[in-house]
Amino acid sequence: QFGPKKDIQIISEHKELFVTGVDVKFFQTLNNLLSNAVKFTQDNGKIIINFTGGPTSYSISVKDKGIGIPEYFHPHLFEKNTPASRTGVRGEKSIGMGLYIVRKLVTLMNGTITFESVENEGSTFTVEFPKN
Repeated sequence: QFGPKKDIQIISEHKELFVTGVDVKFFQTLNNLLSNAVKFTQDNGKIIINFTGGPTSYSISVKDKGIGIPEYFHPHLFEKNTPASRTGVRGEKSIGMGLYIVRKLVTLMNGTITFESVENEGSTFTVEFPKN
């Protein structure tokens, strides 16, 4: 086996999505969010990536049915070297920098990041960017 098996769905209301000028930051953001979803979702768990857009912005959400984040960690989630750092479901190590980096990248792209999470039910991270 090459790695954990997950049920990953990609949903988009658009046939095409073009991102210009920020490709490295954009893809690192998406990679970090998806990596976390995989890391904290049990084998055969579901992960949904959803692309949506409005007249002035577009958003990407990564939703998992993983272990979720305890509420007491919520205020610290985007801190550098966060105390919210935890081991993944397969023992993957963490240094507590992934979401800190995501927030920095999103901010550099003039975007916002929000999340919802319930322990033992999963998490949804949503990044929103203005259309240029």
